[in-house]
Parts: sequence; C-alpha cells; structure tokens
Amino acid sequence: MKLRVTKIITILAVFLTIVSASGVYATWYYTHGANPGNGEIQTGLNDFYYGPPETIYISKVEIVSNSSNITNLVQTPSLPTKLIVSAKIGASNSSITYKITVHNNTDITYWYLGIRPEPAIPSNSLLGISGGISITTKDKLQDSGYTFDTKDWVPPRTERDFYATYIFGNLAIGDITTMVDFRFGVQMDSVYDGFLKILNDKISNSGYNYLAQVFNDKYAQTGSDVIANVGEEKEIFNNLFGGDLYVDVNGVKTPVTVMVQRKDVDGTANGDSYSGSGAPSGCEYSLYISIPSQNEGDKATVYAVSYTCKNTGEDAGTWYQIGQLYEGTANVSDYGGVEDGAFDANSWKASPKEYNLGNGLVYKVGYQQGNHFEIMKSLSELMSARDSEFGNKINGNQLFKNVYNIVKANPNSQDPAIVNLRNAWNDIEPYFVIYNNGGTIWYDSNKWTRSEILPYIVHLADAYDYYLQVHG
Repeated sequence: MKLRVTKIITILAVFLTIVSASGVYATWYYTHGANPGNGEIQTGLNDFYYGPPETIYISKVEIVSNSSNITNLVQTPSLPTKLIVSAKIGASNSSITYKITVHNNTDITYWYLGIRPEPAIPSNSLLGISGGISITTKDKLQDSGYTFDTKDWVPPRTERDFYATYIFGNLAIGDITTMVDFRFGVQMDSVYDGFLKILNDKISNSGYNYLAQVFNDKYAQTGSDVIANVGEEKEIFNNLFGGDLYVDVNGVKTPVTVMVQRKDVDGTANGDSYSGSGAPSGCEYSLYISIPSQNEGDKATVYAVSYTCKNTGEDAGTWYQIGQLYEGTANVSDYGGVEDGAFDANSWKASPKEYNLGNGLVYKVGYQQGNHFEIMKSLSELMSARDSEFGNKINGNQLFKNVYNIVKANPNSQDPAIVNLRNAWNDIEPYFVIYNNGGTIWYDSNKWTRSEILPYIVHLADAYDYYLQVHG
C-alpha cells in the first residue's frame, strides 16, 4: 500500500522556514500589487503585512532573443513575480528568451519554487503539452535545460538574474497570451497542496481511503484523533508521502514534524465522520508542521491549516481549504512516549498576526487586546468564527460591487481577465445576497463562518488585480 506521491515536504522543502530577527516566516505571495518603491505592499495568502518594499519581485524583464516570425510582442510584469506575455506566433518552434531580474528586498532567503500558470488564461492550457508551449528556466543563457530550479535561491537584500525561454509548438500558432507566476518563497505551500491532493485521491491505495481508515482504526483502538510522523507512525506518512519528510534550511537537510488531526474545527456538519455509532462527525483534517531544530525551549513554532468537504451537492466529497495558513506555537511534548521533535497539536495557539486580503480587507488573530475575534487563538476558534465585524467590512467594501458590475456587464466575454474574474465571482457569489442590481451585496456572518469565505476572497482579489493590470 505504497503511494509514490511526490515527497511534498521535500518538494515542500526547499526551505520551509527561515529564521530572521523577527521570527519564522511562512510562504506568502501578493494578491494586490503596488509600486515597490511607493506605498504599502499588501500580501495575500499567508499574508503578512509589510511596509514598502519588503518582498521579492520582478524588477526587470529584457528580451534576449526572439524569432523573427513573432510579432506584436508585449511582456508585462505583474507584482510580485508574474509575467504576462502576449504575441502573435507565426510558425511552429518559434521562441523567445527573456532575462528576468528578481529583487529580494527582505531579510529572508527566498527559494525558487517553479512556475504556476493562471488556469483561467486560455493559452495557459497549452503550457507543458506536446505541441503547445514550453518554458525552460535557466541559470545561464547558454544552458540547454532546466538549470534554474528548486535548488536556486535569492539571498536577502540582493538581486538575481535568470533566463526563461518560451518555445511555441504547432498548437500555439496565432495570437497567444500567457500569464505565469515564477514563484519564490519558502516551500511550505507545497506541503499543503500535496496533502490536499491526497485527500482528493479516491483511487490509489494510499490516498484518502487509506488515510480515513488509519484514523478510524486509531480512534477505535485509542480514542485519539491525531497521527504524526513520529515513532511507529512514520510508516503511515511514508505510505502517504512516499518517504521521510525533510526540509532544506540553508543547504542543510533538516527533519520536520508533521501531525494530522481529524476533528471538527469549524462547527458545521461538513467534513468527515468516524465509523461507529455515536462517533464524531463533521470533522476537518488539520495539518500541523514544525521544524524541531528551530524550537525554542518548551515552545514549537507550528504552521496550521484545515480542510473540509461538503456532504451534499455536486461538490460533495471534494476537499478544499478553509481559512488560511496560520502561524502559531504549540507545547513541545512527547508523542506516544517518543519525543523526536513532537509537539502537542491540541495546545496550538495562533501567533499575533495581521492578515491582509487586499482592497482594505484586514483581520487580526491572536492579539490579547481588541475585540472578541482578534483574541481568538485556537484553530477551532479561528475556523468557526462568525465574525460580524469582518462581515461588516465585506459589506462595505467596493471590491465586490466592482467585480459584480464587470461580470454582469460582460456575460459572454472570452477576454481572459474577465473569464478569470467571472470564475472567481461564481465561486464566491453563493455567500452573498444581492439586492438592487448589485447596489447592495450582503454577506451574512450569521450564516457562514469567516473561514468558509476567506479563500474565495483571496481568489477574487487576485482575479480583480489581474483585471486591473490588463484593463487599467
């Protein structure tokens, strides 16, 4: 029962975290850009808020070479590390090579994570397929293959150049527009993406069905709702992730502790159920990750995120993230009598952070002072919050009215920016009641938890940012 899923924490890997003067950082990327020399920089998912210009971003794009049968070529960087390329391709095997400069204006080392296409851009469907569009990232211009990859990094307060060669096959002739994110960061997000794939893998012998059975058996035997890659349970994680779990911290292969908990954290009926009469139901899967070598004293820095699924409707059984990735601490503890970098997942508390979703939508967690929602620290509190104050911010925010008006005014448009916006709006619209032809867009915080809508706001804000980049 071995599933050879990518070792997501090794891919995750290259650098789950870097310790700087101000602490341990999780992955983040922008949803809303600003001129890196002006104003405040706003970060998106995982979402720390910085003054200018604390991030890594593309500072320059230069054409090194391009085929003569490529015309109408336009390249537009989009903060922080996205590149939009538009061109008319006249013949198969035409190519463009760019020299891309990224500037790291932080005290944190960033690793290259790879390319992430924007799925709503039609031409992006050609990326990576035979006869479509290939993008090769290279450390040096003369290199023939992928030499700028997840082993490459950008040190603090420095610039680094790399090269990207686009090759257009026979399916990519004509007018083409691509938008890809040359992603940099700590690779924690790869872990969470990989775990989500496991939850939605209903076919293999070491996907969701295997994981659910592990929890059912352990709960029946011990009453425990947690598994960890500690002691005898390491074999479970080998089956799920395909090997031991490490991260690369400044070039050093470093073990990580990963715990998974199946427990109701959002207070809804959505989620999974244990087998047996009277057993817990409506359970989410929450993933906790820590680097034992970075622990201080009796506290471990631990990142946590939760996933749930709907039990009815056409999306029933499909797992998705709720809330956001939260940084916190947990008590260092043994696990089943084994220390080995373990911590107590039930003791996890959120660290004080301000999370910025863009367009003025901000919320705080983990603060001792402030209102009821700001002092929430446990994962259950964060995921089950029906935050009326945040709901009022949503109801008064122009972002949703702007998007509604654009989508309704262009119902059949195939413009990539509008398609992207429409898809994001369709995902978030069920959470709203709309009056007066969009004059009033109302989010009912008594009906929905804050964690349910947060990922959709991030998606919508990102789509709106892209629309503004293209259409001004």
